Amino acid sequence: MFVNAVDDPPNASAYLGGVIRRAGVTLAISTNGHAPALAGLLREALDAVLPRDLDRWVAEARTIRRRWIEQRVPMAARRPQLLHALNAIYERRAWEAYAGEVWL
Repeated sequence: MFVNAVDDPPNASAYLGGVIRRAGVTLAISTNGHAPALAGLLREALDAVLPRDLDRWVAEARTIRRRWIEQRVPMAARRPQLLHALNAIYERRAWEAYAGEVWL
């Protein structure tokens, strides 16, 4: 039987970390039961800095991954391409906002 006893680590047989689940992304933080309050604070801090439009990041990553597989893009080239694609989301948004101001 697994026992999660945050307030009694010597008698715990399992440690549950802080977990963030958003837009198909899961992040988990654990201190192996030694500092559960710290795990909670770290979870809150990471949650606060994750982009609110994480769903767009995930959608972009899925799209570009399909292209990588089709084109057999080497692993070493993938991260820079993904970073470029994610930055482009914000460049498009800035341009759209600017264009909207010009035409209004």
